[in-house]
Amino acid sequence: MFWAQQAKADFLKPNDSNAKWFHARAQMSRTNNTISHLEKDDGSWTENEDEVQRTVIDYFANLFITASPVRMEEVLTTISTRVTEDMNNMLLMPYSDVEIYEALKMMGPTKSPGPDGFNDLFFLHNWDIIGKDVVSLVKTILSGGGLPPKLNHTHVVLIPKVNKPTKITELRPISLCNAVYKLVTKVITNRLKSYCLPLFLRHRVLLAQRD
Repeated sequence: MFWAQQAKADFLKPNDSNAKWFHARAQMSRTNNTISHLEKDDGSWTENEDEVQRTVIDYFANLFITASPVRMEEVLTTISTRVTEDMNNMLLMPYSDVEIYEALKMMGPTKSPGPDGFNDLFFLHNWDIIGKDVVSLVKTILSGGGLPPKLNHTHVVLIPKVNKPTKITELRPISLCNAVYKLVTKVITNRLKSYCLPLFLRHRVLLAQRD
């Protein structure tokens, strides 16, 4: 099971044999995803791991920096209201234990874990032991109680877009969040999808008919 997770082979079954294929795929993935050096903006190359890290941080810090837009209120006034009062009341209803557990089951159980080292499968298998505590924590966060320290810490992992990338632009970032943090966002997403997605789809249909 460990090597199946390392190999990212979600299609495998629990009773499949532990063959060399697992290890070969995991090793190949590790080799392909290793970043040993990167070309910097000035054309020079990073010489060690610290320089690679600094190059990555500087690139994404500049990429995602805000342009400090102005007159946002004026722009928002041109957008008509789509969420009715009844829909808003439904969205603001307290979250239930069932709602939280169903959200957990919808998450990828063997996806790569975040900084806490736990994937979703751990929570599913031990729900009878830790379920009440997890539900209590999620409800506290969703009711405005705030996030515990380090819960939203995230590993940023770079996935190559091409074979043997040499530039930061040839890498795609993904975020590995802690399982409970992902659960909180999944619960919110499910609630929004239940009420806002049908409204969005109806709006798209009306636009298509108008065209």
